[in-house]
Parts: sequence; structure tokens; C-alpha cells
Amino acid sequence: SGADALGNSARKRKIGSIQSINTEWGFVVVALSDTSGLKPGDTVFAGDTNDQGSILTLSRIQNNQASAKTGDLSDLRVGQMIYK
Repeated sequence: SGADALGNSARKRKIGSIQSINTEWGFVVVALSDTSGLKPGDTVFAGDTNDQGSILTLSRIQNNQASAKTGDLSDLRVGQMIYK
């Protein structure tokens, strides 16, 4: 039915986009358009569609920006959408 046990839609919500990528330190900065319910340690996904893409972990959230880490930065690019 496309919903989980709690009745939530399987569709992810867009929360922002990649603002910059720091390859030296291995993290990305996400410009957040939706901060509701986000906390450090949350898993988010980078991709061009609502399909699961690269997995990132939010490490710091401040105002409308967050830093996030991932094991592989090579598939990421500035402007890519971030989903929760």
C-alpha cells in the first residue's frame, strides 16, 4: 500500500539541497528548507528524485543549515536535493 506500520507514506519529504561539499574534511553543508523534526544523527538521502540515493547522517543543525557526513562524496554535487 506504500505506507509503513504507522500509516506514514513511503514517500520521503524534501528538506533542502546540498550547498557545498568539503572533500578535505569529508562532509557536506545542506541548506535546509524544512527543519521540522530534524535532529543530529538523523539519516537523510541525497538524490535527484524521491528514490533513495546517497545516505548521509546529519551531524550539526544550526538555523537553516546542517552539516552531514557520508562515506563517499563522489556521487554528490552542489544543488542536489536532500530528502528525509
